[in-house]
Amino acid sequence: MAVERSLQLGSGRIYVKKVTDETKIPSLKALCIEANQIGFIKGGATIEYTIDTKEIYDDLRMVNEKFITGEHAKLTSGLLTWNKSVIEALINNETTDFDGSILVGANGLSKMDKMIVIFEAIPNTGNVVRRFGMIGVSDSGLKMQYNPEDATVVDISFAAVADEDGHYIRIEEEDNEEEP
Repeated sequence: MAVERSLQLGSGRIYVKKVTDETKIPSLKALCIEANQIGFIKGGATIEYTIDTKEIYDDLRMVNEKFITGEHAKLTSGLLTWNKSVIEALINNETTDFDGSILVGANGLSKMDKMIVIFEAIPNTGNVVRRFGMIGVSDSGLKMQYNPEDATVVDISFAAVADEDGHYIRIEEEDNEEEP
């Protein structure tokens, strides 16, 4: 029996929507709309899922069991195009001043806003569109490097929080008959 393989080149789009009452990771396709797209990606995106483990042995090394003790998921990327709403999504302790300026920090202890974060991989090759979604929080603040030799890219990072069923990432695939 041959193993089906899929090779996908390309990048994609990132969508972010503030969580209102969602406790489960919703279906992703309906949220992949222009109003939720926070910018265009530069340098690709990374979806990461890792586990913490604990290995238990008896004294004689006759019994060996391994357990998952923790799970972590993260989405990182860089945005080439962005605006003020991106800053607001990335910084939890920001406020908007009366003149429209964003003020960062000095709010002390504050609860982090949860977001539904989706990376939609748009293929340059093949015809499978993949979407990776999570409920997450911005976990790295804001980093922008202004360089006279290159475009400014905003580095973004979202760490997943488990939904009510303990899931961290939702993955959807669909055939795309259109040209990318």
